[in-house]
Amino acid sequence: MPGDAVLRRIYAELGVSEDAEFEDLTPDQMYGVYVALDNERREADKLSKRIGGLKSQLEDQLVEHMGETGTQSITLRGKTLYLARELWPTVDDSEERSALNSEATAEDVENARELAKRRLVLALKGDPETEHLVRRTFNYQTLRSWMLNDCELDEETMSPMIPEHLEGLLSFTERHRVKVVASRK
Repeated sequence: MPGDAVLRRIYAELGVSEDAEFEDLTPDQMYGVYVALDNERREADKLSKRIGGLKSQLEDQLVEHMGETGTQSITLRGKTLYLARELWPTVDDSEERSALNSEATAEDVENARELAKRRLVLALKGDPETEHLVRRTFNYQTLRSWMLNDCELDEETMSPMIPEHLEGLLSFTERHRVKVVASRK
């Protein structure tokens, strides 16, 4: 595939013609390219996380510096950096936390936060202007994990059995994916 430096490099390492399309590859070449692309993605993810962490550290210092010097923006190398004010709502758990004593555990603090969050949700639900902001939902990953780990296995289908109270409300979609793991060889 012309124009893609990463793919050209992988093709060169595997001895594949650089203008070959995926459809032109042999099965062994497809496996090789897939593993190489997986390695590239993993390395790119690591690099992205590292860069994000470095930017975050530097941003804290830049915000402080720009605040101290009164700098609103600066243009450098064709890019403009500017100090943006963002307001984000936060659950106010001060009432619940003030009820805690000095021997409160981390679990007590977390419970206080959850109680404050529940109070906020009830208040949001209770007002016609804000009720649309609250949804009752579930997390698909958590539901999947629960089904795979905690539900009885159907020996015939080798799938978890759907609990009676969820029958007709829940089903499975089977999907096959290619995954890569380190070989022990």
